[in-house]
Amino acid sequence: MTVDADGTELEGDRLSAIHRQVLEKLQVLPGVQHASFATIPPLSGNEDGKPISIPGVAFSSPGDGVLQVNTVGPDFFETFGVRILQGRAIAASDHQSAPQVAVVSESMARHYFAGLDPVGRRMDVGRARTGGQIEIVGIAADVRYRDLRTPAPRIVYVSAFQREAEEETVFAIRTAGDPALLAASAKREIQTIAPAMLTTNVKTAAGQRDERLVNERLLALLSGGFAVLALLLAGIGVYGVVTYAVTQRTSELGLRIALGAERAGLIWLVTRGMLTLVTVATLLGVTAAFLTSSLLASLVFGIQPAEPWVYAGTVALLIVIGLLSAIVPTIRAIRIDPVETLRWQ
Repeated sequence: MTVDADGTELEGDRLSAIHRQVLEKLQVLPGVQHASFATIPPLSGNEDGKPISIPGVAFSSPGDGVLQVNTVGPDFFETFGVRILQGRAIAASDHQSAPQVAVVSESMARHYFAGLDPVGRRMDVGRARTGGQIEIVGIAADVRYRDLRTPAPRIVYVSAFQREAEEETVFAIRTAGDPALLAASAKREIQTIAPAMLTTNVKTAAGQRDERLVNERLLALLSGGFAVLALLLAGIGVYGVVTYAVTQRTSELGLRIALGAERAGLIWLVTRGMLTLVTVATLLGVTAAFLTSSLLASLVFGIQPAEPWVYAGTVALLIVIGLLSAIVPTIRAIRIDPVETLRWQ
């Protein structure tokens, strides 16, 4: 939920104290496992680029020295489920009078400290260059912030209690139950502490994720509908072609019966030929689909170019359709009186 102090007299240390009070209230709500706040929550689409400096590191370009900076409260990584790969997370003890600390993302550490251990190194965030005022205390796993398609940015996490409070902050809670049920309680606690602040944009993380996938979901729905239609037309086509081919052999089948052929053997003869034809055609279609399926990977998020169960299910369905298409007219044909067949020859 976004808590906005814009238009109020709350700022600086006073606003920071309000944020601390809100966080303490949210942490003790029934059912809350973790609670925290940040200026940029994951998948929010927000950005906050700031220049950085790292003693001993030369940037390849001016843009290379600008990183996304996320000002976070204690318990941020636990609340959002971001793994700490090395070192430690930002804690409540990282307050204004404590040494300034930062946690960097995995991609940031890999880019600027290739082959080196960044934990314990120093850096600066912002235009002021003091020769390394902030100590890197941990490395966090990469997180996507813009959307699910855009690669995770190189990002630096700094303690909110060591910087000037932001007017707009996003508070978050993690619970084992339905987080939506806690929304009303959380808003009520915030309004009790600071009635002048607006609480807006209340949503679950899953809801925010779904908002980022609305276009992909629509495309997947349309693609699925067209796929079902194409499979239906393919099935009808297979049934019609195979049935017609078997029907054309009615006289031949009747003649074979008149000459003493076994009916079961005739069923296998026709079915084997039709299944061979359908199987070869299906395999050709599957090969073509496999070669073009990589296009879907660029259109729909989470779709792999080759889903084995999709291909196996499609092949099995078309083979069953081909089998029924061959057996039904064959049984009809072998029931014909051989005398009638000979009369028409």
